[in-house]
Amino acid sequence: GLIRVREFIMKDLYSFDIDEEGLDISYNKMLNAYQNIYARCGLPVLLVEADSGAIGGKDSHEFMITTDTGEDEMIHCPNCDYLANAEKAQSTKEKLPDEELLPLEEVATPGITTIGGLSDFLKVPQNKTLKVVFYIADEEFVIAVIRGDIEINEVKLKNALHCVELRLANEDEVKKAGLVAGSASPIGVSGIKVIADDSITSGANFVAGANKPDTHIKNANYPRDFKIDLITDIAKAKAGEECPRG
Repeated sequence: GLIRVREFIMKDLYSFDIDEEGLDISYNKMLNAYQNIYARCGLPVLLVEADSGAIGGKDSHEFMITTDTGEDEMIHCPNCDYLANAEKAQSTKEKLPDEELLPLEEVATPGITTIGGLSDFLKVPQNKTLKVVFYIADEEFVIAVIRGDIEINEVKLKNALHCVELRLANEDEVKKAGLVAGSASPIGVSGIKVIADDSITSGANFVAGANKPDTHIKNANYPRDFKIDLITDIAKAKAGEECPRG
């Protein structure tokens, strides 16, 4: 296939520092230099936190200008100076109330394979469901779990897994893993890496897949009913959530 079809100009800059303190000083000098350049050009740029990508590193920023024809998204807080590329942005997720843990209960859900359909069929809010997405991370089958009302940020997921390549698993790979697309969950799963968003640690008695067709399970709770190998933030920040700076 074709890669990097769009032509662009790239400039690399390197500093040779003996420690991180010196690197921070060099980084801030370059950041200030660019801010001065844009100011003299009259460009209303915004300094946005960004993902470092494959190059890695502790800090990364992008300069963006808002436009209706832009090709990227940023998240900002109107109450402070927090600005981040959507790939990097964090937020304070809605905290669900604690509940008494109820026993697991299988329910028939004929033809239901989406979170929206499940929410409508069982008359439960989407934030009371668990969503599962299957990935291949450097040839390893991985299950990602997140609350049903939240989308997975694949950049965060890739960084958390420390993998070079990340893609969605295909239908054959899902079947080979012994799982059922549209009705899957980490309940009863073994021998497969499971990573979960930290949203699943708030609240209780979620609806999850039963790992068999046309069936789901009520009152799924972590860690009582399933194991997770890694819990971290793998969620897309969205409008209306609280700023991570409080």
